[in-house]
Amino acid sequence: DIPNAYITSTKQKRYLPGARVQYECESNFQMMGGNYVTCTDGEWSRGPICRDVTCGPPPEIAGGKVRGVKKSRYLPGESAHYQCWRGFEMTGASSIACQNGTWTELPKCK
Repeated sequence: DIPNAYITSTKQKRYLPGARVQYECESNFQMMGGNYVTCTDGEWSRGPICRDVTCGPPPEIAGGKVRGVKKSRYLPGESAHYQCWRGFEMTGASSIACQNGTWTELPKCK
């Protein structure tokens, strides 16, 4: 079994040498490597990896904070917005976005 993936080809009880089994990743996971495994000499080839592309909570920044309520997980494309404390000035964009499991560049408050 491949974590966070499911078989898309027809399941069989036994597989002949050379047989391929295709996989797809569950939602919010991205496939790395080929999308199938092959049966060779009674062994399966190395399967794909399904990588989590969601982001954890946005990081804290010195001299500022995340506006609103922080969620525990953010989907790709979702954003978080920052504001600086009184007397601090922001450099960079006030919003960051979740892209492929990481946040875009954080603003700075100086």
